[in-house]
Amino acid sequence: MTETQVDPIAGRTDEIAASLHVDVEQGLTQQEAARRLETYGANELAGKPPVPLWRRIVEQLNDALVILLLAAAAVSMAAWALEGAQGIPVEALVVVAVVIFNVVIGIFEESKAADAVAALAEMTQAQSVVLRDGQNKLIHAADLVPGDVLILGEGDQVGADARLFKASSLRVAEAALTGESTPVTKSPEPLSGNVAIGDRTNMVFRGTAVTGGAGRAIVTGT
Repeated sequence: MTETQVDPIAGRTDEIAASLHVDVEQGLTQQEAARRLETYGANELAGKPPVPLWRRIVEQLNDALVILLLAAAAVSMAAWALEGAQGIPVEALVVVAVVIFNVVIGIFEESKAADAVAALAEMTQAQSVVLRDGQNKLIHAADLVPGDVLILGEGDQVGADARLFKASSLRVAEAALTGESTPVTKSPEPLSGNVAIGDRTNMVFRGTAVTGGAGRAIVTGT
């Protein structure tokens, strides 16, 4: 989502900064960044909603072996009833207990795996250096907002789509975006016309990587 009403490719950087209400020498204030984060949401794709417990139980039961066991328990119960329902249907109860135990263990293991994946995702979360309150700050890329000033250097992952306003020998690998293996040399100069994404040399894009040089850019979309 974006706040700017100026074309980030063809517009001048001062126009883009004015549209996004940001001083490129100071960056956003922490208060304004927090307000925009609340307004526009995190700079990440929405995850899948958690699977409810009842559906996880159904998925555990939807197994050929479990179905066979339940069928065997049903036959055993039917035979017990036909024989006068005398005593306790031990065989059927044992089978049902095994199925319940299997479901509990399966859900427990799934929860452990999900927690491990979530912890790994947290550890490997992309980070970006931004200018806020006149100081460079390292933040999670998910907390970037429109108007943030990105500080880019060699080895950095670009955390959001942004328009360059400073660049010094800046080169960015955009293979993940365009398929081109050669890094692209970037420049803050405005471009005109219908420019293909691979030729937008005054823009940097989320998920690409800086291979050389340095630059600064205004986040135009999250």
